[in-house]
Amino acid sequence: MDRRSLFGMVAVGTAATTLSACSRDDSTDVGPPPSLDAEITVLPDVDPTGTDTVPPFPAPLLVRPSSAAPSFELRLPNPDDIDRTNLTALGVLESIALLRAKAVTSSDLTNALLNRIDRHDAAINSFVRKYADQAREQARDADRRLAARDAPPLCGVPVALKDVYAVQGLPLTASVPVLDGNVAKGDSTAWRRMKAAGMPLLGHVHTHQMAIGSLTEQTANPWDPRKVPGGSSGGSAAALAARFTAAAYGTDTAGSLRIPASCCNVCAIKPTSGIASVYGTIPVAWTFDNVGPMARSAADLGPLLEVIAGVDPMDPRTAAIVGWGQPGFPTAPSAKGLSQFRIGVPTPYPAPLESGIATASAAMRETLRASGATIVEFEAPAAMTYLDMLVAQGVEIAEYQRQWWSKDKSRYTRYLREAMEGFEKLGLSAVDFLHIQRKRTQRLETWLAKFKEHELDAILLPVLGTEIVDRPPYGDYGPEEGMAMAPQTNDANYCGLPAVAIPTAPSSTTGLPVGVQLLGAPYTDAKLLQIAIDIQQHSDFHRRVPQLSP
Repeated sequence: MDRRSLFGMVAVGTAATTLSACSRDDSTDVGPPPSLDAEITVLPDVDPTGTDTVPPFPAPLLVRPSSAAPSFELRLPNPDDIDRTNLTALGVLESIALLRAKAVTSSDLTNALLNRIDRHDAAINSFVRKYADQAREQARDADRRLAARDAPPLCGVPVALKDVYAVQGLPLTASVPVLDGNVAKGDSTAWRRMKAAGMPLLGHVHTHQMAIGSLTEQTANPWDPRKVPGGSSGGSAAALAARFTAAAYGTDTAGSLRIPASCCNVCAIKPTSGIASVYGTIPVAWTFDNVGPMARSAADLGPLLEVIAGVDPMDPRTAAIVGWGQPGFPTAPSAKGLSQFRIGVPTPYPAPLESGIATASAAMRETLRASGATIVEFEAPAAMTYLDMLVAQGVEIAEYQRQWWSKDKSRYTRYLREAMEGFEKLGLSAVDFLHIQRKRTQRLETWLAKFKEHELDAILLPVLGTEIVDRPPYGDYGPEEGMAMAPQTNDANYCGLPAVAIPTAPSSTTGLPVGVQLLGAPYTDAKLLQIAIDIQQHSDFHRRVPQLSP
C-alpha cells in the first residue's frame, strides 16, 4: 500500500492570543509553540489497522502552556483496607496497590475477570472477541515483572479495548461487517504503550458501527438490558459497569467516551486534542478524534491517561507538546478541596433537558455548592445541532469511508447508512469545508472568552439531554434520533477542549444513570480530573453498581 509522507512535527497554532489569558495562575499560562527542527516523518508502508487510516495534513493544533507539564505523586489506598473478597469489584488504584503489596497477582485478577465475563457477558454482549489465553500469558509475564520489582504502575492491571485499537496479529473490525476478516498489521500507539506497561488485554469490546453513532445498540446496558449503553464506546462502558474490567479505553469524536459513561454510571476523560496519539486507531473524523480512558472512578482515570499520553511522531497533533514534558495526572483529593475552584454553570441551559436529566444535573450543582465550590452563572453559546456536526465532520467521514461505502451499502445499519447519505446530500465544496474550519476557530475563541471573562476553572454541563433510549431491533435507529440524546458533547471535539464525564444522581424519572461533564480550557486536563476527584470525595453517585442476573 502506498503511503503519503507527512511533515509530522509542524505545529499549527490557533487562537493563541485569546488562550494566553484564559487562566488565572502561572501553571496554565501559555506562550508560543516551541521551536522545532524541521524534519520529515514518513509513515510506515504498513498501516497498523489495515484500513488505510493515514490522516490529512496539516491537522489543527492547540497552542500548549509554556510552563512544564504538571506532575503528581501516585497515591494509592492502603492495601490492608481493601476488600479482596471479590476481585472483579476492584478499581484501578486498588488493583495497583494490591499488586505492589503482592496481596494478589495479575493472574488472580485476570482469571477472576475472565470467569465473570464467561458467566455474564452472554446477556450483555460487551465483548466482540475475548483473548483469554493471550491475557493469561500476559498476566504471567506481568507477575514475573512485578516479582522483579521493576514494573511500571499499571503492570498487571487487565484492560479492554474498543474495537478500533489496532493490536498486531488480532482482528480489528469496528463492529462492522465490511471489515470482517481484517487483521491488524501493527500496534496502535496507545496499545503499544499499554503493552509496554504490562497490561494484559482481555479483549476487544463493541462499538457503534465504525464508531459513528451514540447507541452501540448490539450491546445491553447492565443497568437495564432493554436500554442502550450509549456510543460509540458502548462496549467499554458496559464492560466497566458489569465489572468485567477495571480499565477500558475508547475513542471520542462527538461525545463517544462521555455518552456511554453517562449511560452506564462510569467515568471518562476526553483529553485535550493532541495529548494522546490516535495513530493506529480506526478513525471517524481525524481532526475531531481522540483516544481516552474509562474507569469506575475519576481517580482511576489518571494513571490510565498518563500511560498513553505524550508525543508521537506518527500523530501530527501531538507535536504541540514537544518540549512540554510527560504530563501527569492526579490520583487523590487535593488539600484545599473544591473551595479553590470556580465552576461555571450555564443559566439558562442552552438546550432542552428532560425533567429527570434536569433534576439529576441540579443534584451535581448542589453537591458542588455544598462542598465549597464557587458557582458562577453565565450565558453559554447555543448548543450545536446534529446538522452542525454533520456539516463539520461530514467531509472527513466521507473521505475515509468511501473506500467501502461505494462498494456495498447493504452491510451498514440504518444509522450509518443514513448518516453517509446525509453527507452525500450536503454536497459540500472545498470552500464550504474551509468555512467550517474558520467557524471552529471562532467557536473555540468564544469558549475561551467565557473562561477568561468569568475566571472559570471548569464549566459544568449535562452529557445527555434525554433519558437513555430503548434498544431497538439492531439497526432500527437513525442518526438524528441517536444524536438527540446528547446536546452539548460536541464542543469539546469541535474546539479540541478537554472534558471529564462523571456520574451524578440517577434520573428522577427512570432511576437510570445520568452523567455530567466538566469542560475545560486547553491543557487543563489535570485540573479537571482534580475537580472530579474532589467531587467524588463528597458524593457517592459513582459507587452505584448494577445488579446482574446470577
